[in-house]
Amino acid sequence: MNILKDNKKLLYKLYIEEEKSLSNIAKDYSISSMTVRAWLKSVGIKTRVSTVNVYKELKSTDFSDSQKYLIIGSILGDGSITQGKDCVNARFVERHCDEQLNYLQWKNNKLKPFVKSKLAKTVAGKHVISGIECDVQDSYMLTTITHPYLTYLHKIFYKDGKKIIPYNIYDLINALSIVIWICDDGSITYDKKSGTYRLDLHTESFTYQENVFLCREILSKFFNLSFRINTRMYPSGKAYYICISGKDKLRIITEVLYPFIPFCMMSKFKHYL
Repeated sequence: MNILKDNKKLLYKLYIEEEKSLSNIAKDYSISSMTVRAWLKSVGIKTRVSTVNVYKELKSTDFSDSQKYLIIGSILGDGSITQGKDCVNARFVERHCDEQLNYLQWKNNKLKPFVKSKLAKTVAGKHVISGIECDVQDSYMLTTITHPYLTYLHKIFYKDGKKIIPYNIYDLINALSIVIWICDDGSITYDKKSGTYRLDLHTESFTYQENVFLCREILSKFFNLSFRINTRMYPSGKAYYICISGKDKLRIITEVLYPFIPFCMMSKFKHYL
């Protein structure tokens, strides 16, 4: 239960004494602006008359640091930033199937109030996921509002409509970003030769040079460890992905990331706990 609900003293402090907006309170407590308004009303606190609606107010409200790290980790993984031709700003979008529904709902909750309360459901068929057309089963989609910060991310993460790795990527991430990246793009593989598990990061959408850059400028710097780039052949040609293997190396990585792992994705790391 959210600590803000029915807490008149705290609501009064935030809204009256500190003069925070509905959107800022909503961001800090991961709820919608409408929920804040309803809770204020329920404890008898009258809301201020505003000349702007909540939607416009949200556009001038910055994402929290943790929300930014979550979004950037998602862009490295399965998420994408889209901007329509006639739109001033861009939005963040991510889609997952039934198996990943709890994880996507977790992200949706963390990104409130910049998202709708409910995920959009899409029926089976052909859909574009991470820039690739796929035949998918029923799926669910998270969509944020359009926002100036997302427009900035679109400018640095995309070139000619293709996702790229910006030169300043290390300055934009933290452990949460890396956890989200692994949760999105990581898969567990059992290596029969070594008798151990390895973690593959499916970075095939990036070039070889970008994979080298990701290893050198993110993973090696962050963990002070070395990483391997493997190749995989597709009908369209050769692609590259990052391989993290070695029991000790995987344990070190998991210990660093453990405080940030969503409970619904803990199973992905169970072999190293």
